[in-house]
Amino acid sequence: MLLLRLAMLMALADLQTRIDAQHIDAAMAWIRHATASVRFVLVSAAEEAKLAQVLEMSNRVLAFLRKRGQATRSQISADCFRRKVPKARLDASLEHLLAGTPPKITVQWGERADGAPLRVYRLAAG
Repeated sequence: MLLLRLAMLMALADLQTRIDAQHIDAAMAWIRHATASVRFVLVSAAEEAKLAQVLEMSNRVLAFLRKRGQATRSQISADCFRRKVPKARLDASLEHLLAGTPPKITVQWGERADGAPLRVYRLAAG
């Protein structure tokens, strides 16, 4: 119902008495924008604190890799955070660094002597 009302307003703004597909598209875009705006405004304090923590940890990982050159996830956990950071938080920090545009770190996959997978993190070139 809201979509049709907004589409009607879009048609009236175009000085038309008939609702066309372009008016429905414009109304949908307006609803998507309004929904995204509300979501942005209503982000909880807990989510903001979590994001701040991920950013702070990401900066520590970057500083650690600048000194070491490369490190496994276990080495980052042990040497950078003294094993006091939960796995989920460290993974969120590493994912944040990998998902950036451009990525701030790279990961190289390998294999340990026992056959288990091994990930080695390095600073991204550039």
